[in-house]
Amino acid sequence: MTAWWIFDLVVLLVVVPVVVFLLVRMLLAALKVKRGTDELAASGGALASRFEGVEQLARTNSLLRQVSTDLERYGNALDDLR
Repeated sequence: MTAWWIFDLVVLLVVVPVVVFLLVRMLLAALKVKRGTDELAASGGALASRFEGVEQLARTNSLLRQVSTDLERYGNALDDLR
């Protein structure tokens, strides 16, 4: 019977505090990860708003090619006049 009391005391005084300590460390690590993912999501949303005009860049690029071609033709026409 005394062996059981000693075993119970060891469990209460050694094992339980170690388990609680490890659980607290795991909880703190999980909260740190959650904070990091929240910050990442917030900065990702802010970054996404900066790329709203990207689709218009394709149209601008196409217009620049067209203007470049027209400008080249205009230059050639001026050369022909001389």
